Amino acid sequence: MGYLALRDGVSLLAAPAEAQVAWLDDIFRDMTNGGSAEGFGNYELLANYCEDMVAIGHQVSVGQVAPTEEKAFRRLDEFIGSVPKDDEAIWLRESLFADQRWEEISRVALEVLATLPDKANDPEWVKRYGGGYKSRAIPAG
Repeated sequence: MGYLALRDGVSLLAAPAEAQVAWLDDIFRDMTNGGSAEGFGNYELLANYCEDMVAIGHQVSVGQVAPTEEKAFRRLDEFIGSVPKDDEAIWLRESLFADQRWEEISRVALEVLATLPDKANDPEWVKRYGGGYKSRAIPAG
């Protein structure tokens, strides 16, 4: 855990839905025999980020995360906290492509990512799964 793990978690939330699906399929590959992990939903996208947020106070105190960066991370954390976790629709795979809440999470993550150092350096998962930092462009309606 540390700054890079937090930054990578933000970049995953900022990624296009296709890259997020590829990441989810990969982390569950042993349970799906390399197939789709659609049945496992999308929760791991948020868990990946939130698990590293637990230690942010310590990371600030030891200088791994600057106070201005902490503010950006907390902004995303607060936004994620405002998403109703009991709405099962947000956890369905198709919601990554069609639900405005995922579009908003991605937008806020992109804004946060832009404030962080070395934002131009793609994390390893981007190199592996593709994507990068761009809007998902979810169709209106």
